[in-house]
Amino acid sequence: MFRYHVHSTEFEDAVKKIAIAIPAANKKGAGDCVQLSLYKTVGNSSKSIGIFLGFNGKIEAISTMEINDVEADEEQLNIYVSGSKLLAAASAFGAIDTVLEITLDKEMCISGAGSKVSLPLGEETSKINPNEAMFIETELEADKFVRFLDFGASCYQEGKGAHGMNCVGIRFSHQEKKLSVASSNGSRAVYAEVSDVVIKKKEGEEKESSDITVTVEGNLLKSAIRNLAGKSKLTISTNGKRLVLKKGTYVIIILTSEQAFPFEAVLQITNRNDTKGTWKAPMDKILQALSIYEITMETPWLEITKKNDSQMSFQGKDELTTASVTCAQQNEVGRIVIDEKQFKDSINIFSVRYGKNADIYIGVSDEEKPLSIRKNLNDSDCIIILPIVSK
Repeated sequence: MFRYHVHSTEFEDAVKKIAIAIPAANKKGAGDCVQLSLYKTVGNSSKSIGIFLGFNGKIEAISTMEINDVEADEEQLNIYVSGSKLLAAASAFGAIDTVLEITLDKEMCISGAGSKVSLPLGEETSKINPNEAMFIETELEADKFVRFLDFGASCYQEGKGAHGMNCVGIRFSHQEKKLSVASSNGSRAVYAEVSDVVIKKKEGEEKESSDITVTVEGNLLKSAIRNLAGKSKLTISTNGKRLVLKKGTYVIIILTSEQAFPFEAVLQITNRNDTKGTWKAPMDKILQALSIYEITMETPWLEITKKNDSQMSFQGKDELTTASVTCAQQNEVGRIVIDEKQFKDSINIFSVRYGKNADIYIGVSDEEKPLSIRKNLNDSDCIIILPIVSK
């Protein structure tokens, strides 16, 4: 028997942090167990803790909560319980905002504020070793890392994807002191980097290369960063087989993909896309013009041309509607035809990062080369969109 008290909001927070790693239940509604490890004391301290661990075959999450008033027959106990039912119970009690009494014996009994839930115990589930050695790591403020990945992982292809397009590439550049990320859905690509970061390498590992690139499924990465925001430091590490994100006692381990993501191709096309001309306009004005263009849009065929020295014109293939954007221009801005949805999605990605009222630079080389979008002309972070038609 193991009995303890914990506040319902702390219990809910700890359970929700592993929600991304709860395995799917089988047809009989079983097989979705997560592990709860309880410790009466930790080391030489009098502190008591509970550790949740979930692993769904691709991602493992570990969270910790402090527990109080422990009554136990043993110093340490491991139990397994349905992750989906545990999450439902944690959410329900979290809304009540009360102190819970949780008893583990032949079942897991959760009670508080006059309510009680009993969850049957399940069987031990598989997991991966969270202490496996990493050979490269860096550290960033959690909020900065989340913003960086939100942008850099914004263009992966949903579903299985061809040629690794459902994945995101993350590169650790030891000598350049840089962390970079890239993704692409085949129609557009994004690249982002964080410079002047300290990247530590384990002695004797990967001496032949100063760059280590890992490939991670985009949907896993997006779900993993949901609970990582905050001002505290986040450690990012890898050994090639897994990507580990650690924020305090919260740990997320993502198994890397065996698919080959074309990082070099994306890097080349985004960083070496020289432009002959650029135009600059507030993002809200661009989105307003697109909303006018969309009134009669039958296919996402968007022709962008120079109307005069202070305006760009948006026109569809059927020529039923023309919308204009007032802008500042530099050098000769040419014509290009792109997929309207890819363009609008890209503008929205920048607007989330910088605000809809912010200016954005659109670069055009010629109608057979990609269009580029940057917040500032010399930024490394950018999104490029491939043209869909030439003359």
